[in-house]
Amino acid sequence: MLTDDRQLYDVLVVGVTLMALGWLIVGLVRVARRTRPGLELARPLAAAAATRIGVAALVAAVPALRPLRGPDEINFLIEAHRLAEDSSFLGPMPRGLLANLHVGYMGMQERLLEPTSDFPFRIGHIALAIVAIAIVAIAVTDLAGPRAGRISAWILAFEPTNVFFSGVLHKEAPMLLGEALVILGAVRMYQRRDALALLFMAPGIAIAWFARPYAGAALLVACAAVCVHAALRRLGPERRRAPRMLVGVGLAAIVAAAAAPAPAAVFRTVQLSQNANATDASNLALDPVDFSSLTSTGTHLGPRVKALLLQPYPWQVANANQRAGVIGTAAAWLLLTLTVMLAVTRLRLVVTTLMPLLYVIGALTLIYTLSAGNAGTGFRYRTHILVVLVAIFAVLLLAHAKPMRYLSRR
Repeated sequence: MLTDDRQLYDVLVVGVTLMALGWLIVGLVRVARRTRPGLELARPLAAAAATRIGVAALVAAVPALRPLRGPDEINFLIEAHRLAEDSSFLGPMPRGLLANLHVGYMGMQERLLEPTSDFPFRIGHIALAIVAIAIVAIAVTDLAGPRAGRISAWILAFEPTNVFFSGVLHKEAPMLLGEALVILGAVRMYQRRDALALLFMAPGIAIAWFARPYAGAALLVACAAVCVHAALRRLGPERRRAPRMLVGVGLAAIVAAAAAPAPAAVFRTVQLSQNANATDASNLALDPVDFSSLTSTGTHLGPRVKALLLQPYPWQVANANQRAGVIGTAAAWLLLTLTVMLAVTRLRLVVTTLMPLLYVIGALTLIYTLSAGNAGTGFRYRTHILVVLVAIFAVLLLAHAKPMRYLSRR
């Protein structure tokens, strides 16, 4: 009887979380329609939710597929449960939320719903990814119109690594949300140079920082670069630059540089991580590299970027779990190839329109190249690079589309 009651309760909790996800999608669709006329996201967001929930349910139902999620989930769930049990409203929960964002997020769900299975947690992570897709679509709309925004949402709805890792209880879903907010803020700063852009950037950087600090630092650098570029552009009715903003970014950069660890210490930490991964004897191990100094990093960075973007190769896979990743690798290759082909034919658009996205994708590619220890980890990290790549592809594909009217008055 107890087991039946727990199962019934879990069904109810799953139902409640699914209803909340549905209302979230309705809210996102309404916001998109109201703020970006012509941007219809109901179908792509619904498809994104259905695909992710279906994949999460399939992996849960088939024991042979469960190892695909990796071993970290169990520890994260244990940490979330402990955090929820030991926390009061003003106790460890806020500190736990900031110390390990995705664990704190699950701890809050645990306190609120007390689920008896992990599926409600997965729906919660999927919700973060759905919000991220909507935000990226809005940013793409600002660059190339609602058709481009809609295309980016459809591609992200079915991009294989995004679909899979959105339902994994790891750092990927919060990172997707943080990156999406940074993308929207960067686009707005480049186009409008107003305070609202900072209000998008700041929470995006914070989410990324508390989920994965080194990625948050990379996004901070990307935002600073966008702000500098925006300050140097002639915007507004009077076509003015913003020298005060440039000075402010410069002063902030000086303060940040003074507070940051010494470059030698950073390179030492990166190299220690690479040395530890050099002992990996798996079939997905990467060639040893020397990231111990700026010069040696510059020498070895190119091959590692290639490995991050292209590996694991289909002929590297050694088991059923790795073979499942071939679909994601093939999709990444196709998207990368099509984007490069379009970029070559539309270089002017790249320089004039895509700079905010290029700063973000450049920063993410660099930081994940330095941190990836093997092709398997790189495969997961590549999810975040592909989000920006999808946005770039959608803009390039509809280069003829005009920006929204409300953005044309610059």
